[in-house]
Amino acid sequence: MSTSPPTPPPGPPVSPPAPPVGAPPPPPPPNGSAMVEVNGVSKVFGDVVAVSDVSFSVRAGVTALLGPNGAGKSTLFRVMCGL
Repeated sequence: MSTSPPTPPPGPPVSPPAPPVGAPPPPPPPNGSAMVEVNGVSKVFGDVVAVSDVSFSVRAGVTALLGPNGAGKSTLFRVMCGL
């Protein structure tokens, strides 16, 4: 008599359910304080002023920065990241 587990029936393998997509959002900061704060950021390329004295704060839940082409959005993010 064999003590091995029974052989599963033929068919496609069954995978465990996938975890939910994405991680849960972080808890909001206390007292509605800013998640990101920028004060007086400027960036110059030669004679071209790309970003001049930009200041703002962002609370939890804000997910976009909008502006026309060439407005300095990418430059601002690069400065914020130290690039």
